[in-house]
Amino acid sequence: MYNEEDNKLRFVGDDRMARIRVPLGKFIKEYSERNKGNEDIPVYSVTNSQGFCTEYFGKEVASQDKTTYKIVPQGYFAYNPSRINVGSVDWQRYEKRVIVSPLYNVFSVSEGIDRQYLYYFLRSDLGRQMIKAKASGSVRDNLKLDMLKENDYSRYFL
Repeated sequence: MYNEEDNKLRFVGDDRMARIRVPLGKFIKEYSERNKGNEDIPVYSVTNSQGFCTEYFGKEVASQDKTTYKIVPQGYFAYNPSRINVGSVDWQRYEKRVIVSPLYNVFSVSEGIDRQYLYYFLRSDLGRQMIKAKASGSVRDNLKLDMLKENDYSRYFL
């Protein structure tokens, strides 16, 4: 477990496996660059079934003005705060840069964490339970990035 006072990680678990628990906020950082120059960058969505995809929009994107859309560089994560509870989160590994809706949260991941492992963790039953516990809202749960940062991230070592 992560101890804020002495800034050390503590191992918890049984003899066969040790687990380090630390707030996810120690590994991720918000990224909020917008497409201010209205560049011709591919528009993507993030779905729970396909992750990053372009097929979601059909023929046309809703808005011609994409200056408020958020840029997602390759290797960064994005999620819709109202859909992450069903697994609509992914890391962008298809293009140098893509853009997503201004409603999305985008974040980078420190080098000390494996992106694929984090992806699986966030989409796992445990990850989604933790997200659901943190999410707030009336009609639809909404998970702000600061709430995601508060979740304990577990790494298992054999």
